Amino acid sequence: MDIKSRFGKTIRLFRKKRGITQEKLGELSGLHTNYIGGMERGERNPSLETINKITRALDLSLSDTFAGIDGPEQARETPLPYSADISPEDSEFLKDLFQKLIEWKKGSS
Repeated sequence: MDIKSRFGKTIRLFRKKRGITQEKLGELSGLHTNYIGGMERGERNPSLETINKITRALDLSLSDTFAGIDGPEQARETPLPYSADISPEDSEFLKDLFQKLIEWKKGSS
């Protein structure tokens, strides 16, 4: 299987695990639904900017996304252990909180 197909399969896996349709992913990422479908089928070769839009829309890190390319079954269910069953708003709050803690720790060193 080529890299485009593996990437598309990984995106489809994460999308389905989150219960998001191709239409919703298109809406969240600012991409057309037809593009999402073509990418998931391995027919499209997305740019880094497009990959970034998709991973952000799925609340993934780029490293989690690319780890899944080695084998979607090896990709983690969720990007971070704490994010399993929380709302997107709570997830965003936690990301902000962690970032502030990191900045605080750097400042107190």
